[in-house]
Amino acid sequence: VEWGFAILTLFLAVVVPIDIFIILTLANIIMVIALLTDSEAMVLHPPSLLAGIILGMVAALISPSWPISLTDFLFGVIAGALLIIGTNFIYRLTRGKNGFGQGDIWLLAMIGSFFGWIGAVVVFFAASFIGALAGIGLILAKKADSGSKLPFGLFVSVVFLLDAALNMLLI
Repeated sequence: VEWGFAILTLFLAVVVPIDIFIILTLANIIMVIALLTDSEAMVLHPPSLLAGIILGMVAALISPSWPISLTDFLFGVIAGALLIIGTNFIYRLTRGKNGFGQGDIWLLAMIGSFFGWIGAVVVFFAASFIGALAGIGLILAKKADSGSKLPFGLFVSVVFLLDAALNMLLI
């Protein structure tokens, strides 16, 4: 984890303006914390994710290089949260239990604060796809079954970290 974070940070330092570097490095710290806590204990901490959402808002308000406007920020936060709430509602109707935790709502709202609503949708589906592949692999290896819980925040965090780096190459 440390090596990956160091490489990502060095990469960003080379390819993006200083204001975006500072914003993304702070966001990446929050994402790495989410990745570690969700993968180890299936816990996401809303206060740290709220700090990430506020960071996304500050970026939209004051960073001249930031590609997300305040409107994109607002729609992103709402879309990110609603993706989890809506999916969980459908899951609860069909399975009778929650498929996501409250921390996942905050996490995807933070994603939306940085990438806008389209980015939140892309990250949600990419993380879901990776999570499905991991789940299938665990089932085939007989280490899980169809009712096993997986830490969704792990997959979301990985997609965020990779997506942030790739998006910055395109700017």
